[in-house]
Amino acid sequence: MDKELLIKLQKDKSHKMLADADEMVIQKRWDIAANRYYYACYHMLQALFISRGVSAKSHDGSLTHLGQDFILSGQVDKKFGRFFSRMVQLRHKSGYVVYHSFPTSNHN
Repeated sequence: MDKELLIKLQKDKSHKMLADADEMVIQKRWDIAANRYYYACYHMLQALFISRGVSAKSHDGSLTHLGQDFILSGQVDKKFGRFFSRMVQLRHKSGYVVYHSFPTSNHN
């Protein structure tokens, strides 16, 4: 498949996931919102990787490549790495931990 088409498809998927996440926030469905925010990040990251010829074999590998290939070199701001890392944590908690509750407001 054409590289530019793959990038476009990844970006489109990311935007759809972001819209879904925003809708889940409105509905106060925090676990689904966390999952969708994670995948919005993940698909945009895949678009970046495709554009630069980077291949990650796992979700954890995506976080590793983001840090090693883009954040350490200064191509991507550290705050995006921290955000993606936080989304990885929330995705795990929302999908696997039954006793985790999400905060109703941002206390950063």
